[in-house]
Amino acid sequence: MGSQFKGRVIVDPQGYRWDDEFAAGLNTFPRDDDECLRNRLVGRSDQQLLSAMLRTPDESPPEEWPSYDPFVKEPALFRIFASLDATPAAYLRFADQWGSLSTLRNARRHEQSRFVQWYATSASMANQIKLAERYLAAQKSGRNRKRPVSEALKLVNDILADATRISIKAEQRGGVVVSVMVVDELLNAMRLQLADMILELREFRSCEHCGKPFPVDAARSDRAFCSDNCRVKAYYRRRKKAIALRESGTTLREIVKETGSDMATIKKWVGSKGK
Repeated sequence: MGSQFKGRVIVDPQGYRWDDEFAAGLNTFPRDDDECLRNRLVGRSDQQLLSAMLRTPDESPPEEWPSYDPFVKEPALFRIFASLDATPAAYLRFADQWGSLSTLRNARRHEQSRFVQWYATSASMANQIKLAERYLAAQKSGRNRKRPVSEALKLVNDILADATRISIKAEQRGGVVVSVMVVDELLNAMRLQLADMILELREFRSCEHCGKPFPVDAARSDRAFCSDNCRVKAYYRRRKKAIALRESGTTLREIVKETGSDMATIKKWVGSKGK
C-alpha cells in the first residue's frame, strides 16, 4: 500500500470537545442500515445530539498541527472506525487519537464535524466492509469467477464516490519515479484503505490478545497477534492463568484445553507432577 498512497492527516494536539452539554451522554443508537437515520431517532434530546458539533479549542492554524500517515501507522484504521460504538465518548476518543472527519476548510474555522456525520459514516463504512468481505469470501472460494471485475469495480466506485481532495504527485522511490495518491483528510484515507482491501484481496484478522484488526501478510498467514507486544502479553496471560488453574486443583490436561498451550509448555510453567 505504501507505494500507492500517502497520507498527511492532522490531529489537534489539544484534543477535541463536543460543543453541546448533552453530547457528554452515552446514548447508543441502533445501527440498522435499512432505515433512515432520523426516522430511527425520536425525542428532542436525540435531535439535539445529532446536531452537536465536534470542535477544537486550539487557536493555532491546522497547518501547524502534527500529522501522521494512516497507511503506514494504522492500515486497519477503517475497520476500527466502522466498529466504534455509536456514542459521543467513542467518537471523541477516536478523534483525539486519529483526528476529526472534518475537511481542512472547516478545521481552519475550528469546526470539525457533527455527531450525525460520525454516526452515518461509521454505519455506512461498516455496511461497505460487510459487502467487501462477502466479495472477498466468494473470490477465495472460487464462487465469483464469472463477474469478479465488474463487482469489484462497483464496490470500489461506491466507496470512493464521495471522496474529495485526493491529489496525485510523482515521487522517487528506489531510484524509480512512481505516482502516489496523496490524502490529507481522514475519511478519504479510510475510504482508500477499504478500496485497497478489495483490489488487493487483502485479509484482516483480529488480534487474539487485544482484538485490534490487522492485515494478514501472505508470508505469515498464521500470525495471530497485531504486534510483538500483544504476543508477549498473551504469553504471560496464559502462563498466569495456567498457574492459577493448577493451584486450584485443575489437571494438566484441562489446563491445556483452557489455555490453548501444549503440554510441554504447561509442565514448564506449573511443574510436571500429577496429570
